Amino acid sequence: MIYEQVSSRLKQVKAELAYNKDVDFGSGRTEKRTCYVENNLELYDDLRPWEHLRSIVMVEAEREIKGKISCETRYYLCNLGLEASEFNKLIRDYWSIENKLQWKLDVVFNEDAQRTKTGNVPQNLAIIRKFALQLINQIEDKESIKNRRME
Repeated sequence: MIYEQVSSRLKQVKAELAYNKDVDFGSGRTEKRTCYVENNLELYDDLRPWEHLRSIVMVEAEREIKGKISCETRYYLCNLGLEASEFNKLIRDYWSIENKLQWKLDVVFNEDAQRTKTGNVPQNLAIIRKFALQLINQIEDKESIKNRRME
């Protein structure tokens, strides 16, 4: 219900909102992100119980890889009252950290190839791998993370 209310309203009023555009080039792709910020939350009935909520953020991302374009719209509810440029940077930084973590887990622990699917086992193993990665990252030597894991 919240998603429907937020997404339809933001699409209607996005021309009136503060926004920031950002473009990234690298690794054979171009990514354009436009971040819109809505601070007038009085019209969102479903959000009234969230007393600390100060902003709704919408990010429209367009990614081009080898001539193929994909578009995605993401929404964030936030208790910060920041400018669109600040939100755009925070969100980009978050995904950078998340992507680096996922890459490390896949390279070091071959996480994508794990086939455990029953009960709490997948979640428990994911926690153990993340904990092990934190311990491995604390070692200060010239070895690769993958080689440190084998020691």
